[in-house]
Amino acid sequence: MAAPRRGEPPLYQRVRGILLDRLATGQYVPGDRLPSEGVLAEDLGVHRLTVRRALDELSREGLLRARQGAGTFVSPRPEPIAITIPLTPEEFSGSLRTLLRSHGQQYRDVLLASAPDDDAAVRADLQLPDAPLRRVESALEVDGEMWVCSTAWASDERLADVGTRWRETDGLYGLLLDRDPRPLRYVWRTFAAEAASVEDGAVLGIRPGAPVLVREGLTADEDGRPVLRVRRRARADRVRYRLDYSTAEVPEPIDLPGGGRHRDAGRPGTATR
Repeated sequence: MAAPRRGEPPLYQRVRGILLDRLATGQYVPGDRLPSEGVLAEDLGVHRLTVRRALDELSREGLLRARQGAGTFVSPRPEPIAITIPLTPEEFSGSLRTLLRSHGQQYRDVLLASAPDDDAAVRADLQLPDAPLRRVESALEVDGEMWVCSTAWASDERLADVGTRWRETDGLYGLLLDRDPRPLRYVWRTFAAEAASVEDGAVLGIRPGAPVLVREGLTADEDGRPVLRVRRRARADRVRYRLDYSTAEVPEPIDLPGGGRHRDAGRPGTATR
């Protein structure tokens, strides 16, 4: 393969394109082991380091998976699944576990880090002007692959001893419900699509710039006091979000001044992760 001319893509990108074509045409199918770097380098007329960089790019995109001592294999092509969770967060663990197992998948909620924090915007959302604030970083791992990285904030009192109390079956909501078993409720959620940061790539195993789905929200206790601020960043090739209103209660009309009527939208329905 000739060296690129001015304005042409670098060699590793051209090698990546050739390998993508082979994946698309079925020359390499899910589960196949690719030829070694040396064989591919000779086949394509490039240096082994060029092949390695192309393979690394495809691995970060989730198309290939390297197994130490065994080689590089074509990843399965799972459809992104909508993880439906009731709007009562304490039911999240069982709902998520049931859904993933129905797809033959196992999961764990992995604690990555915990530290004091002083984010002014988060303090305002949680209505904690003075109390110590704690930030917790975690990740949802499915069949050994990270799908979602999460950052959550709550009062230090609620998240005390998070390192020793953390359970990989129910994660953060489990800690909150240990402190106060009363039902929690969602206050608001927002959804967005962004390019993965370098930090996202390091946790989720994707290349920076790959699409991630961002969900942010605020959770309150039974009395309506905010208790948890959360931000989740999910691989767009593994997770999708869906709002399902089929099980929502019909809002009751509220009489307004002047004879108008308004339907209260604050009733629970069903959301998806």
